[in-house]
Amino acid sequence: MLDNATEIIVLQHPRERFHPFGSARMLVASLRRARLEVAFGGSERDLSHPLSLPPGSGLLYPHPEAVVLGELAAADRPRHLVLLDGTWSHANRLYKDNAWLADLPHFAITPQQKSRYLVRAEPAAHCVSTLEAAAEALMVLEPELAGIDALLALFERMNRDQVARAAAFGFDAAAPRFGDGA
Repeated sequence: MLDNATEIIVLQHPRERFHPFGSARMLVASLRRARLEVAFGGSERDLSHPLSLPPGSGLLYPHPEAVVLGELAAADRPRHLVLLDGTWSHANRLYKDNAWLADLPHFAITPQQKSRYLVRAEPAAHCVSTLEAAAEALMVLEPELAGIDALLALFERMNRDQVARAAAFGFDAAAPRFGDGA
């Protein structure tokens, strides 16, 4: 388990809960300071899920006004980081249905490489999974944190194994997959 100082809070779309290869569960299980909240406002169409967040919280989300984490002075970095989990359309819906998210400072990352998420398609080259986004953020916020590379390697291995298993059963790993919104 990684002993991160920056708390990671994942707000997950309800449809993502049961996805067998979702990265958020792996992320939360790997970090000492992490929690997962499933957005459920009382009905299937209501994704409102207000969270009580401590001071120093921010949202990692590719908003036009988001500040790149690597460009912040150490004193301006978030101590608690909210990530939205689901397909990109689900994440957009979570953002729209939870107006309180707009009040948080918005941060962005500049991924160091293309997504390792092989079992689900990302819509653009700069898009990454929830686990990869959190790992990239933690590498900036806590460069001394040991274990991030091992976590990413485990995620990559899980993806390669699943692609190999799919191929063994005659499935095309490059085709749109269940849960991609495709």
